[in-house]
Amino acid sequence: MALVLALGAALRFAALGGEGLWCDEGYTAFAVGEPVPELVSRPLTVDDAPPLYYLVEKAAVAIGGRSEAGLRFVSALAGVLAVAVLVWPLLRPARVQFPESRVAFRAADLWSAAVLALLTTGIFHARQARSYSLLLLFATCFVLAARSLLVRSGVDADDSPRSSMSTEAKGPTAADLRNGQWSVRGASVAFAVFGVLLCLTHNVGILLVLVSLILWPLGTRDRVTLPAWFLLHLPALVVWGSWILLGSQLDVHNELNLWTQHYWESHRFSMAPLYSVGLFLPGGLPATDLAVGFAVPANLSRFWGGLSILSGIVCLAAGVGVGRRGHREREGLGRTAQGGSEAAMFRVEFGFLVLPLALLTLVSLAVAPVYVLGRTDVLAYPAFVLLMGRGLSRLPKWWSLGILVFWGGLSFLSLAPSYGVQGVGYAKGADRTLAEQLGPELGGTDWVVHTFMTSPSIEYYLERDGVRHETAWFPLSAGQNTASDYPTPADSLESYVAQARRLRDEIEAALPESGDVWIFGLIAPGAEGSATQVGESRVIDVGQLGYPVSVFLYQLVGTKPVPVAFMYRQDWVAGDRVVLRVPKRIWTPLSELPPVRFEVRS
Repeated sequence: MALVLALGAALRFAALGGEGLWCDEGYTAFAVGEPVPELVSRPLTVDDAPPLYYLVEKAAVAIGGRSEAGLRFVSALAGVLAVAVLVWPLLRPARVQFPESRVAFRAADLWSAAVLALLTTGIFHARQARSYSLLLLFATCFVLAARSLLVRSGVDADDSPRSSMSTEAKGPTAADLRNGQWSVRGASVAFAVFGVLLCLTHNVGILLVLVSLILWPLGTRDRVTLPAWFLLHLPALVVWGSWILLGSQLDVHNELNLWTQHYWESHRFSMAPLYSVGLFLPGGLPATDLAVGFAVPANLSRFWGGLSILSGIVCLAAGVGVGRRGHREREGLGRTAQGGSEAAMFRVEFGFLVLPLALLTLVSLAVAPVYVLGRTDVLAYPAFVLLMGRGLSRLPKWWSLGILVFWGGLSFLSLAPSYGVQGVGYAKGADRTLAEQLGPELGGTDWVVHTFMTSPSIEYYLERDGVRHETAWFPLSAGQNTASDYPTPADSLESYVAQARRLRDEIEAALPESGDVWIFGLIAPGAEGSATQVGESRVIDVGQLGYPVSVFLYQLVGTKPVPVAFMYRQDWVAGDRVVLRVPKRIWTPLSELPPVRFEVRS
């Protein structure tokens, strides 16, 4: 247990500030700098998550600072606590009776803790200044509490049947302690509290709460009563309903996740749950099939991905075997609790894996595109961890150790860049490097014009380095929704032209004749070799710059070619990008610009 916790902590905290922040982490850095009233009200209009994570982050950075490591501390700590939650019940005293039951249940959770400590998904989120590690912690606690309430051993130390509700005042029974379960009272309080925390951390948390409502029939005979089960869900439902009804978060989510919709236009959405499970398994699927921010060893060879998936199937099959055997034991012996309880645990855990992914799919089809691989599907990850641990506990020990070491190796390879290992996978740092190069070139009166997703991380580093400059966004919605990759909503060409002229007038009035405007933009997609051509010529014109930023460039210089100051690929964001330096002295007078004629690309 100590080794599992130590490895989990080391993999989450080692070199935590080594990588640069990417766009979404930069967004977190600026959000926590706002006053508390604004931080609480912001999610109602420009974010897709309640403010709990940002409030916790604000308290943490007040102590540890806004460095990369300081911003990621909350996530790393939450990741370690998620492992500790699985280990904690195993530290409680256990009786000698029914040692096989004690060993079976405790071994399963210990293996699950090792899986959570070593596998990619849990580590990845623990090393990001985003809310998903906190969401994973609360989801883990919620699932464990639900499992304890739904799966009771059914017998006390004297083998006499007992009522689960009658034990509330007595605390845990001998059977509970043997199985590493929580007492009814403790599990009830934890279930209600963590259900509320789920809904205050991210709006998709309500999906796990809704799923648990329908899992009651999968428990044992001595589970909590159905009225009590529904009552325990009420606090989370009330909190989520109040938050949604008082604001406009569902509409915000619709706008923020248009990029998710674009991703699924080129991927089979019906396969989304399988993609998620493939992502949960280290190296399970190539990164070309997944919108994730870490390398997948299957890119190097499909063999490793196939072997990882095969290992997961073996673990799941071992768990299925436990469930079937437990069902036969319960039917045949009547008063034997071990088999029936373990079978019920498998059913509940399997339900918590499959149903949240199915519900994410349905919500994305019917309401808004909320299914984000490697993000919102983290709700199902605790159940996946529990199922893998259950299977590992039933396999021969050396097989299980081999699988765990293999998965741990793939996970480390996937995340190696974040530990400073160069030349492997995707290392964040392009935004930090660009800001370091751009900073010395900027004059105090220069203007930097950002587009979607370029602002948070770049401005974080420019601010940290004390670089003075003026900031603007084009189109205007890019400043209101910094985390979106597409115009939300897409304006008409006429609207973009009007915005561009207003922005030119504003800059022209403030910028001295010797000043420069720096424009961030995408190289237009679709033109074969366009990025190569721009890189070789080091100039670009409006026909090569992505829409709608090309409209603003046109309002400054018309069709003149402009030198490319920097060319880069932003961290984890698609497309080749450029930074253009446009001196005021080369601007074209508005009277000399012909009417705008652009091909509008999607």
